[in-house]
Amino acid sequence: MADPFASFGDAPIAPARHLAAVTPSDEDDLAAIPKALWIAAAGTLSVMAVGDDAAVALGELPAGTLVPVRARRVMATGTTATVVALG
Repeated sequence: MADPFASFGDAPIAPARHLAAVTPSDEDDLAAIPKALWIAAAGTLSVMAVGDDAAVALGELPAGTLVPVRARRVMATGTTATVVALG
């Protein structure tokens, strides 16, 4: 399939080019820093952004919520939502 946008640079505000299911972990960072997180199934989210050393609990989020954060880690403790990384 041809990609008419292949010659354009990939900016943080551009649409995601990669999707990855997130397995929350209190110790391991994500394999790649995403542009945003998508809440696929409602629940709570605890996340550590790339510039932070501590997690922040974002509370109960409905399915379909886009969380525009460049996360380095989605915490197991405090996360019950099903999360997809958009990269």
